[in-house]
Amino acid sequence: MRAFISLNLLCDESISKVLADLNSIGVKTVNSNQLHITLRFLGDIDKKHVDNISKAVEATADEFHRFDMKINKVGTFPRKDGSGIVWIGSDDQTVIDISKKLDELLYSNGIDRENKPFKNHVTIARPKHDIKDINEYLNSREYHFKEQSINSMFLMSSVLTPAGPIYTIEKEYPLISDNL
Repeated sequence: MRAFISLNLLCDESISKVLADLNSIGVKTVNSNQLHITLRFLGDIDKKHVDNISKAVEATADEFHRFDMKINKVGTFPRKDGSGIVWIGSDDQTVIDISKKLDELLYSNGIDRENKPFKNHVTIARPKHDIKDINEYLNSREYHFKEQSINSMFLMSSVLTPAGPIYTIEKEYPLISDNL
């Protein structure tokens, strides 16, 4: 199973505006019902590791309260060939703390550490070219995002298809509710 751990977002009107702007200049965006922050990409995992992964995600979720996250950035991660990723992101420290704790607990449950630094972002498009022009276009626009309520972490599976990835929630891990 190809898997990752995420915080899933809703596509509200503020995010829809960015997606519509990108579509208006010919950039194909990701499916609006698949928006998420990847806390940890696991790749192809053996079913026998799912229990250990699940323990780590559950223990992480049990340490963090539900919170509201403010998206406050739009940008690109360019590649040398002119392609890249268009993203929206946040400076929210709680997301960074969750990612660090998750990495610790995954490691203590036998899963190798992440080999690259965590980047708090949501991929919204994967253009094949003109990423520099897209970045300039986005920088010329002004976006005002609404807060996103983050209530759970998710173990997701991913199947790659020619039409794009298909994500399935394998398990939801609720964060601590203040309404006990």
